[in-house]
Amino acid sequence: MKMIKYILNFVLIAAIATACHNYDEPNTHDYVSESEAWKATHTIHEFLEEFLTKEGTKINGELKYPPRARSHKGNDATKENLGLFSVDDIPADSIVGDVIIVGRIASSDVAGNIYKTLYIQDITDPKQGLKISVDAGSLSGMLPMGQVIAIKCNGLAIGKYANMAQLGVPYFNNAKEGLDNAGKKGWEIGRIPLPIFMEHIQIVGLPNIEKIDTTVMTIDEFPSNTADYMTVAKWAGRLVRIENVYFTRQEYDYGKPVDLEGDDMIFAPSTNGIGYPQSRIFALASNPTKYSAIGTSEYAKFAYAPLPTTDYVGSITGFISYYWDKGGSAPDGDEWTLVLRSLDDVKLKNNEGVVWRADENYYPKY
Repeated sequence: MKMIKYILNFVLIAAIATACHNYDEPNTHDYVSESEAWKATHTIHEFLEEFLTKEGTKINGELKYPPRARSHKGNDATKENLGLFSVDDIPADSIVGDVIIVGRIASSDVAGNIYKTLYIQDITDPKQGLKISVDAGSLSGMLPMGQVIAIKCNGLAIGKYANMAQLGVPYFNNAKEGLDNAGKKGWEIGRIPLPIFMEHIQIVGLPNIEKIDTTVMTIDEFPSNTADYMTVAKWAGRLVRIENVYFTRQEYDYGKPVDLEGDDMIFAPSTNGIGYPQSRIFALASNPTKYSAIGTSEYAKFAYAPLPTTDYVGSITGFISYYWDKGGSAPDGDEWTLVLRSLDDVKLKNNEGVVWRADENYYPKY
């Protein structure tokens, strides 16, 4: 009887999800050839420029999705809306025509640092990246690195979560999940339910990891004008490699480097359920005053791996990310971070030519 109950519950949930979703395109879960696939109507940058706004969708001058208080100065919703959290509807195709972007998946969730998220690169200009929020774990099992997907965005939403753009759906945070915090109450961009996401995509051809593009850049090239939301949107999500750097064994404390001590000398100690990413600073070996940081989840499989010592120098690869949700004006460029896919994105060696590598337990084999 218990098994029958579970099956009936699953059927009911599936029926509700289908009934609530008015998207009338056919099921496109199977692979399609490039010639059969939807054609892009927008590059990622064109898509952001047309549909992403600072504050979100307005109706008769009023916000359709009033954001959490932390999107305003001083966590006060009566003060200036800084746009740190926003939701913009992407209209139906009957209103604006098809809105299609095509990209190659550059991310992997195998190591646990990327969760319920895909990062794609624009198929025509891989330097254009976009974060996509999908409410499903183990996405890499069906949408692996190197896979091209075409996304029909009509009926979804684009918005900013802690000032970083992502594709998703509207979500109301009631501030009652986990730690109660009135500053979190309000609308934000949320995860797309997996069945709905699969209806909005085509899986094009077979994956090709060799075509994933990594931009080599320097710390100096990170934009400083992060008050401009479109600057953040156009840089965040890009896969880059920073060379000739080392870990300083420090973290950010409101944008300022502070030394780590004792048990914190790892990639991501526990936040006791709060869940914010842990920053670990890396600096340019030839000029330590030039620095940035990686951001690591405490749930990553390498979270407890000891940090490399300062004598190891080399490259770090990751997705440019931005996170600022403090309810005040964002600092100028201090909150850029890189998100690693796994520890394989850290390639360092010391003066003796010894390559840094953590314990093998921190490198998932599946």
